[in-house]
Amino acid sequence: MNHAHTPQPAGFDELDPHASGHGHSHGHHIISGFTLRAILIILLLLTILTVGQAQLEQYISTAFELNLPRWVNIAVVMAIAVVKGCLVALFFMGLKYDNPMNSVILCFTLFGVGLFLGFSMSDLASRGMIYEFKKGEILKGGLGNISRTMNGEPDPVPANTGIVAHARQKKMEEIGPEAYEKLAAQFAHGGHDATHQYPPGSTASRSRPRTGLTEGLFETANPASAKPTPESHGGGH
Repeated sequence: MNHAHTPQPAGFDELDPHASGHGHSHGHHIISGFTLRAILIILLLLTILTVGQAQLEQYISTAFELNLPRWVNIAVVMAIAVVKGCLVALFFMGLKYDNPMNSVILCFTLFGVGLFLGFSMSDLASRGMIYEFKKGEILKGGLGNISRTMNGEPDPVPANTGIVAHARQKKMEEIGPEAYEKLAAQFAHGGHDATHQYPPGSTASRSRPRTGLTEGLFETANPASAKPTPESHGGGH
C-alpha cells in the first residue's frame, strides 16, 4: 500500500513548525538563547543598580549631610524600572516580533493605569497644600487648628488636637483633675447626679427608651371597627 507523500511548502522546517514560511499565514519568532541570557544579565545588572542608588543616596546623606530632593530618587528609580519593563515586554513577551496591535493595546492599558494612579497621587499629594488641617491623622472631634469664639472670648483649638480633647483639657484645668473625674463618673451614670432617679418615660428635657410590651399589642378587636370617642380626637374641637 503506497502512502502519498504530501509535499511541504518551500521554507518549511520540520524542527520549527511555527516558523513563518511560504504557505503559512502566521508564525512565531524564536528568540535565540544567547539573546535571552543577555537580557537576563542586563535585568540583573539594572536590579543591582536600583539597590546601589538607594545605598548611594543614604551614604551621601550620612557622609556629607546632604539630602537629595525626593524627585531625584523617584526619577532614577522609575527610569530604571521603565527600561526593565520594556526589555521584558519586547523580548520575554515577544512584542518586538509580534503583531504591532498587541503593543498598542499594552500601551493603552498602561496609560489607563497611569491615569488612574496619577489622579489619585495628585489628590493625596496636594491635600496638605489646599487643606492644611487635613494633613494630620483623624482625631475624635476633628483635627483642630480652628479659630473660634466661646462666650465672647477667643477659644482657638490647636492643630492636631481634637475639639473633644481640647474641651476636656480646659475643663480639667478649670475644676481640677479630681473634680473632673467625679463629674465624668456622674455623667457615665446618666446625669449630673448619680443618685437622681429619672422617670421611666420621656420628659420635655430628656428622651427615655420605652420598655415592656406595647399597649394593645395582643388585642383581637379590629381597630378600624372601634367607635371613636371624643378623647381620641383631643376632647372635641
